[in-house]
Amino acid sequence: MRKGSEIETMLNEMVKQRLSDYDGKTFLIHMHQNGQADSDLIKAVLELIAYHELSATEAKGFLEYMKLVVDSTSYPRLEK
Repeated sequence: MRKGSEIETMLNEMVKQRLSDYDGKTFLIHMHQNGQADSDLIKAVLELIAYHELSATEAKGFLEYMKLVVDSTSYPRLEK
């Protein structure tokens, strides 16, 4: 049986491979710097998906749709 840290390392590698585009890599950097806040965000999104009883396929479709919404409404943050 694998130890928790080994499994976590394998999962992190799988995520890195799947998030290979610019947006994915940018989020991985953000997640590395803001681990707990991003964990809270991930948990909240998963809870909302469960609350609305979306299947995995429906949830992935919803997230694809949200990528379009974010792309159409997003703008670069102003430097302070």
